[in-house]
Amino acid sequence: MKHACAVVAVACTLVHCSGGSIEPAEVRGEWASNDGGRMVFTETGFTAEHIPAPVLGLLGSPEPKLVGGKGRWGVRKREIWLVFDALAEHRSGFRTDLLTEGRGGAMILFNWKGEEGGERYELHRVDARHGTKASPP
Repeated sequence: MKHACAVVAVACTLVHCSGGSIEPAEVRGEWASNDGGRMVFTETGFTAEHIPAPVLGLLGSPEPKLVGGKGRWGVRKREIWLVFDALAEHRSGFRTDLLTEGRGGAMILFNWKGEEGGERYELHRVDARHGTKASPP
């Protein structure tokens, strides 16, 4: 019995250390990129502004094309799923994901600009008190 408890304790520690799942409360709020992209997540939905089209998975769109829209979102383990009600000239119901890294104030939302493992497009939490990106702890 002691051995089983020890195994469970070690497994729980490993899951927590590797990041585990994120909670919606960790995502709610305003996020911004270095190039002016912006996303705001609320309990009822999200808005996106000035995000490069390929970052949202709109393949075939030119790199400099910036898009925006609004829709619904949720959390699946360490990913944020997005379903757009409206996305520029694209159909309603367009779905994509954002990845996360870190936790709390140090969390970053990102997606790959091209192939996985290459350059990333990152969004950092905006400090509501000052309108600037929050500094990692």
